Amino acid sequence: MYMTILRYRVREGQEEALREHNEEWKRTIRPKATGFISSYVYRSRVDPREWTNIATFVDRDAEMENANNVDHRLWYRHMLEMVEAKPAVWEGELIQEG
Repeated sequence: MYMTILRYRVREGQEEALREHNEEWKRTIRPKATGFISSYVYRSRVDPREWTNIATFVDRDAEMENANNVDHRLWYRHMLEMVEAKPAVWEGELIQEG
């Protein structure tokens, strides 16, 4: 499995708009995302505008295919308008399960 983690701070007043935008991804892009396993968005207990998005794919090739999809790129560009700065990105491959 391959995972991408995005950490970002949502612009003030954009929380609900970003939640709706994520729902749009689930409706329109997720059904076409080959190799997609799951996606979870977490909100920090300490700072509710600090969010972490964890997306899991079967492998890096599937993640890259999704990342390079035109619809996903447009969705991501629109997401960037709702966050304070470009997300910090971490990517990795599963090597052990608990």
